[in-house]
Amino acid sequence: MEGIHWRRQHPIGPYFADFACATAKLIVELDGNSHDGREAEDANRDATLLEWGWTTLRIPNRDLMRDPESVWRTIAIHLESPTNELMPKIES
Repeated sequence: MEGIHWRRQHPIGPYFADFACATAKLIVELDGNSHDGREAEDANRDATLLEWGWTTLRIPNRDLMRDPESVWRTIAIHLESPTNELMPKIES
């Protein structure tokens, strides 16, 4: 994703985002087995971050391992959404 700056383990308030693009205010969380049974906690965290203007995109690790190209396309779609107009367009 040329031209887009990502930060890994980026602190946002009391939380740490797996990957964050501050310009787009997009968080990408790669969720493994440690998130099983934590859906309510994750939803509360995501809601708080949304109140602060951040969008959280949760991607199960298995999806990344099975079809990484689809994951990249999904992230690109979020970066190109109308709420992220300042982001450069991603060439497919």
